[in-house]
Amino acid sequence: MNTLNIKNIIYIIFLTALLASCGNLSPDETFKRFVTLIDKGELTEASKLVDAPPGMEAKVSMGLNMMARKFKTRGGIEEITINSTNIDGEKAVVEFTLHYKGTETSRPSTESSKQTFRKVEGKWMLKLL
Repeated sequence: MNTLNIKNIIYIIFLTALLASCGNLSPDETFKRFVTLIDKGELTEASKLVDAPPGMEAKVSMGLNMMARKFKTRGGIEEITINSTNIDGEKAVVEFTLHYKGTETSRPSTESSKQTFRKVEGKWMLKLL
């Protein structure tokens, strides 16, 4: 077996493991992804991590836009700290602290809160509504 074939096999194994892990994020990993997507302005992708009743898409979109504006006025996200994660069957609560970068007119700041999650079809989804 030549070197090229070995590299291809290793690449395929790595890619398979990476793709498998993306579909099975923990509640805290899901939260970090959600915040990062909003910070980048990728609201459509962020909305895919939200568990909302049918017909609530407009409210979810409005909420995500408000969050994106808030992040931007505070200079964006510097860091996301997970303070605790409590999983109880198909439900979870993540307590977190967001660290904002600050802007020319505002100092860096933090905000702590908690977010509830629900497992939907094997994936952890944010419960916003």
